[in-house]
Amino acid sequence: EMHVRAVEGKMFGLPIVLTLEDYSGGQSYSYTGNKYFERSLIDEQWQRVVVPLATFNIEKDGLDATNVKQLMMELQQSGRVYLDDIRLIFYEPEPQKPWLVEEPLPDPLALPIQLFGDAFLNNNGWGLIADECQD
Repeated sequence: EMHVRAVEGKMFGLPIVLTLEDYSGGQSYSYTGNKYFERSLIDEQWQRVVVPLATFNIEKDGLDATNVKQLMMELQQSGRVYLDDIRLIFYEPEPQKPWLVEEPLPDPLALPIQLFGDAFLNNNGWGLIADECQD
């Protein structure tokens, strides 16, 4: 987690690559994309930026997460920003809200199994009461 703001004007991205390095030289990288910002752009007001540890591909990159030596920040384009209050925090993502709620299905083993209700049988559903085709 860190707080960031532009020295002047607006920036539509934060050109920083975060690198974790362990004592054996293993490294893992994460990019600070806009999805980690409180607002969609960096302006002259302080805002919180949270980059989850899960964004580092630790296993694939071969980093020993139990033996981390340093966190490096690499600036990758021109621009002037202030960084403050850089720290590691416990991160728990917001619960995802389902966009499609599924109806619960009926239990196929529940008894009794009713294929057709009384209304179907009593309202000439089978054509047994009146048969217009043969009259």
